[in-house]
Parts: sequence; C-alpha cells; structure tokens
Amino acid sequence: EGFAKPDTEIYKIALGKLNTAASESVFIDDKQSNLIPAETLGFKTIHAESPEQIIRDIKIILES
Repeated sequence: EGFAKPDTEIYKIALGKLNTAASESVFIDDKQSNLIPAETLGFKTIHAESPEQIIRDIKIILES
C-alpha cells in the first residue's frame, strides 16, 4: 500500500480491510510513537511491555 506506521493512513487502510471502526478496535504496539496516531483515530491502545501485561490490559478493555 506504500504506507507504514506511524502514518495514520496505514491504520485507516487496516480498518477498511477489516471493515470495522477504530472505536471497536484495539491496537497493540511496543512503540509509543505508533500508538499516538491510533489513539487519534479512536483506537483503544495498549503499550506492549510483556505478554502478561497485554493480557491484563485486554481483559480491562473487554470489561469496560
């Protein structure tokens, strides 16, 4: 597609291919700089630090 993180266009392309809204999506990345554009578009985001932390944060999102 010619785009890469953190270009916001790549997040829009992913949403289009998955036919979903950012507000219904979770974006997980180990780089904070890649999370900022996703948050701007309305994604729920998780800053990945460990598998256990990711699982914990996903559970929190699912319960909210």
